[in-house]
Amino acid sequence: MALEAGIRPWVGKNYKQARSKILLLGEAHYLSETREAGPSYTINLVREHVCGKPIRFLTKVTCLIPLTSLPTSSRGKFWNDIAYTNFISYLVGSSAREKPCPRDYDAGRKRYPALLKKLRPEFVYVCGYRLWDEMEVPSANDSSAEFNGAHHLRSMHPSTSLKYEEWRANFAAFLGARRRRVLEAMRRDWMDA
Repeated sequence: MALEAGIRPWVGKNYKQARSKILLLGEAHYLSETREAGPSYTINLVREHVCGKPIRFLTKVTCLIPLTSLPTSSRGKFWNDIAYTNFISYLVGSSAREKPCPRDYDAGRKRYPALLKKLRPEFVYVCGYRLWDEMEVPSANDSSAEFNGAHHLRSMHPSTSLKYEEWRANFAAFLGARRRRVLEAMRRDWMDA
């Protein structure tokens, strides 16, 4: 099954060779007056962020996944090693407070297996409890699951008032000792000048 047309995922230039493939999965994009809609919406958003225009959501994620805060100068290295996309591959409204409708989630559920097959992530960091519930991922517990060959972890949405230290600890526990060492090595790579 090929990926349908829509907003393409950000795939960092080093993602395929990364020590551990991490996919950051958001829910949906909302139209911004300063950004043109189109298939490269996500790619352009991350490029803007990496080039020094802070995007709040992306800044928060950059503080969450590496298990420590990264200096601004390391932002590009981090994003070059991961992939990022939204479950719903098209714009769903003009405000982040607009909830996608059931047909939007249905479209995401149909697209998701092909996305996983194409990107082959080891870990998927799912941003938001609502998204987790709508994904209908078969799970033995409420916060993590093995699905289509990838380990999935549910997180509060980074735009909420989540506590970084608490969620870094959850992510570290989810990774386990071996994978945590891999992420720590990746973090060292991101921090190198």
